[in-house]
Amino acid sequence: MRAAAQGVALSALVLFSFVNSFGQSATKVPNLYARAITASILQMEREWGSIDDSDQGERTRTDYRHMLVLKNPGLTDDAVRSFDGHQVEYLDERAVRERWKELKKPFSVLRVFPAKADGGLLRVLVQVEWVCFEDDRLRFSISDWSNLVFRKDVGADWVVDSVQLGGI
Repeated sequence: MRAAAQGVALSALVLFSFVNSFGQSATKVPNLYARAITASILQMEREWGSIDDSDQGERTRTDYRHMLVLKNPGLTDDAVRSFDGHQVEYLDERAVRERWKELKKPFSVLRVFPAKADGGLLRVLVQVEWVCFEDDRLRFSISDWSNLVFRKDVGADWVVDSVQLGGI
């Protein structure tokens, strides 16, 4: 009987350890995307902030100090809302539609994609997409992007190794 009780206790301990370690790794993931969003916005602002992308008022000029990001459950749930004088607003499809009704012209949003393993590195793509409303549907057009490379730091945390911007 005592051996059975020890077996149950050991099984519970193993299960608790698994759940606990899974929970810890899951909480690390949003921080990776928060860093990707932050690093992308800062780099985009440095390189493109002075460019008027409003197409002579036909579109809403991108405001890197108040950036809109498409919600992506699991990636943006716990992501950064403000940093260094910047505000980040997360929009689901309903909120994007409401923003379109308010502005009545195209506006830009960031879309974050899941990390991809590449050897000992992680890569995250953050795209700038223009939102418009045509034929009763939201349409997203890729404009620019940020490719981020993360490397594992000595402290066992992922850090931004590089940020490369690109565009059409």
